[in-house]
Amino acid sequence: PLTLQGEDRETTIVDGSAGGDVIQVTAHHVTIRGLTVTNGYRGIHSPRSRLPHHLTIRDVIVTSNAENGVTGYSGGWHVIEDCIISNNGMYGVRVHYFSRSLIRNCEVFGNRTGIGPGWGWYTLITNNRTYNNSHTGIHLDSFRSSIVEKNAVWNNASRGIRIVYVASYNTIRDNVVCQNATG
Repeated sequence: PLTLQGEDRETTIVDGSAGGDVIQVTAHHVTIRGLTVTNGYRGIHSPRSRLPHHLTIRDVIVTSNAENGVTGYSGGWHVIEDCIISNNGMYGVRVHYFSRSLIRNCEVFGNRTGIGPGWGWYTLITNNRTYNNSHTGIHLDSFRSSIVEKNAVWNNASRGIRIVYVASYNTIRDNVVCQNATG
């Protein structure tokens, strides 16, 4: 296991100098917490060729990356919790092929799409605030057997919550969705 621990997420800054991935995760059982990840092409990325298992991102600010804030592929689970993910060019959170994961208590704003998991299952997306994104707040792509609950999704230019492709057996409940072009 590897932990990348900052002293304080406001003052411990990992700057990508407008380059590639600021942090690239290629190993299993990695925890990133207590820092800011900024100014890269992608903020935190796990490549498809590695499929790391058990990635935890907690109490992290991910901001001002050209493409995605948190992105990647996994053969296992992710925990993304208590984070601020903002002002990234495409997705705030875009993760694929994971199961039994948790995205909780995050503030996600100013991206094209806020939270956009794809091809995952048995995941809980709860107590997040996703707003002021230029397209969609929460975008479930081919997601199944998961729960999206207790999120506040507002003022996204296109859609609040969007469910597409072969998504099935999901529970969407107790969310506040308002002031989006489409709820």
